[in-house]
Amino acid sequence: MKALPKDLRYLLFDLDGTLTDSAEGILRCVQYALEQCGTPEPDAEKLRPFIGPPLLDSFQEFCGMPPARTAFAVEQYRKRFSTVGLLENAVYDGIPELLEKLREKNAHELRAAAGAAGLADAADTLCSVLDLSGAYAETMEKAAALCKNDAMRAAVAELKALAVPLEKAGGVIRLDMTLAGEMEYYNGLVFQGYLKALPRPLLKGGRYDLLMQKFTPGAGAIGFAVYLDELDRLSAPLPPVQKNSTDRVMLNVALPKGRLGDKVYNLLAGIGYGCPEDYNATRKLVVENPEAGIRYFLVKPSDVAIYVEHGAADVGIVGKDILTEASADVYELLDTGLGKCRMCVAAPADYKDDPSRPVRVATKFVNIAKSYYASMGRDIDIIKLNGSIELAPILGLSDVIVDIVETGTTLRENGLKVVTEFMPISARFIANKASYQFKHAEMDTMLEKLRAELQNKEEAK
Repeated sequence: MKALPKDLRYLLFDLDGTLTDSAEGILRCVQYALEQCGTPEPDAEKLRPFIGPPLLDSFQEFCGMPPARTAFAVEQYRKRFSTVGLLENAVYDGIPELLEKLREKNAHELRAAAGAAGLADAADTLCSVLDLSGAYAETMEKAAALCKNDAMRAAVAELKALAVPLEKAGGVIRLDMTLAGEMEYYNGLVFQGYLKALPRPLLKGGRYDLLMQKFTPGAGAIGFAVYLDELDRLSAPLPPVQKNSTDRVMLNVALPKGRLGDKVYNLLAGIGYGCPEDYNATRKLVVENPEAGIRYFLVKPSDVAIYVEHGAADVGIVGKDILTEASADVYELLDTGLGKCRMCVAAPADYKDDPSRPVRVATKFVNIAKSYYASMGRDIDIIKLNGSIELAPILGLSDVIVDIVETGTTLRENGLKVVTEFMPISARFIANKASYQFKHAEMDTMLEKLRAELQNKEEAK
């Protein structure tokens, strides 16, 4: 095999049996096998010991089958599993939400998602999983320390064994056990590859046996895609502003203009990330301090997530409302608690919902509104507005509005009331996914300093 580029990083994540419930398919296939052997067992619950151990051992231990009979039973099991049983598999309740938080590296909301999924007791362990990202050997040691049973220890041992052939191929191996496949057909390891100067993964792939077995019973498959359009970016010259004047790694920060940006800058300046030049005293949109390894880009608040997602900035501070509306593909690393407000549905004081027709909703948060009402199964007509949202129901343009509410004063003065509060909002610290792989040490340092400073200010209140 050709040596891989030194900057290519492998990120691996394993799943099966914990995220999806495969018990139905396994038990029905065992029942089928026993029926073919002339020893039917109608009570599937009695066969639960089959889940986990090797089939050969289970048929021998629990059914007392001789080796020849056991081989026939396993053959019958696999006959049904390859065509029917593999499809009798369902995602556990709450798991999609947990995976979303893992993908975002969003520890501050992961606990709430774990509680909603009935996993409150495991919240500490789940949050510890977010630390399982970094150098292969170091990460495997952390993973081994979190193992609770033999199955987990066996999975860690399997991942350790993978390091040998990967290292022989050349390159630098990085393990990210928070990585979750975005494609439903993945049923095992998933991986991504990154190169410096590219804002998104160059390579994505994983194991998808279940998909392959729909076409070829008993087959297995691992596949990947290389995104050649991303490679084209490497030929583009680096913008002068992003060329380092020193050997120190520079963190590029998308800073929102306005009050929130001023608060964030003052916080960061207080922990060693200030700049000699006051950006408020100039018309410059870029200020930096090479000695501190920091560079700020002054951008419109609604554009922060875009700059970070596309790699123009490594990190940024953005409101949860903007982040959710944009559906930006970034890591959400910290809830700063700044700029707290909430997303609400508001309407005239005498408003009553008419379920016989769609609700007319005026908002500038179109995607948030659609998602909220879709979760309720309610039909709506969206009216996109860019300002003075409160005016829409007053003039009969809409029934309700979906908007940010801080104090509620503007609503009250215009004869409106909050019907529902459905999303807390505050400023979040976000990171570009590719930048995180190459500048994770610098990001983690900033993140920990910022977290400590925010904690000190909260305690001082």
